[in-house]
Amino acid sequence: MTASDSNLFMQNGELYILPTLTSDAIGKAAILDGGSFNLSDDCTSNNKTACSVKSNNQTGATIQPVQYARISTINSATIAFGKVEVRAKLPQDNKYGAWPLSGEIDIMESLGNGISYPALGSNFVRSTLN
Repeated sequence: MTASDSNLFMQNGELYILPTLTSDAIGKAAILDGGSFNLSDDCTSNNKTACSVKSNNQTGATIQPVQYARISTINSATIAFGKVEVRAKLPQDNKYGAWPLSGEIDIMESLGNGISYPALGSNFVRSTLN
C-alpha cells in the first residue's frame, strides 16, 4: 500500500481512492522478472522490508502489479452511526489471479467480544467483497 497522492486524494469535497499500475513506473516485463520496486517514504507498512521487492521468474517472485491506498481513521476520526457509500470499478474476472490477487475490499470488520472469546462470537460483524 502506498501513501502517494496518485492513489488517495480529495477533490471537490469527495475522497478518491485510485489504483495505479506499477508497470507505468517500471515497465510490464519488470513485474515478472528482473525488476525492482521500492515505495520508500510512500510505504504505509511498519515493516519497512515489506516496502521493496525484486521480481525473479525462477523463484516466482513478482512485483505487485497494482498500487493502492490505505485509509485509517485511528486517532483522527470516528463513525458511531451512519453509512458508507462506495462507487467503484472492479475487475470483471480473475485477471491478476485467484483471490486475493484480484483484490479484496473490506469496508468493516469488527469483533465486539471480550478479551477471552474462544471464537467468532457475540457482536461479530464482517463485510467483504472478494
